[in-house]
Amino acid sequence: MAHIRQGHRDLDTAYQLSQAFVSMLSERRGNDLDEWLIQAQHSGIAELKSFAQGIRRDYAAVHAAFTSPWSNGQVEAQVNRLKVQKRQVYGRAKIDLLRRRVLYRA
Repeated sequence: MAHIRQGHRDLDTAYQLSQAFVSMLSERRGNDLDEWLIQAQHSGIAELKSFAQGIRRDYAAVHAAFTSPWSNGQVEAQVNRLKVQKRQVYGRAKIDLLRRRVLYRA
């Protein structure tokens, strides 16, 4: 990985910025987000510029994700689980089987 990063400046920049973003998110350093957005915008990498623009469009929500201890991850996981079960029984059974499968997990 280090050899590839040495040979390609853009890959090294993308790697450093992506690692910084993950680190900021896991350590909940919302104050560093503005500086990261500036760096991404001036990186010269179109994908990072686009990503930074998307974050700026919904800045309040992204900043809240960095600073808030609350998450809707558990709700999203349950919704995803239900959708997977619906796909599995689609065209094979009626609502009775789906109801049993959902209630069996509860």
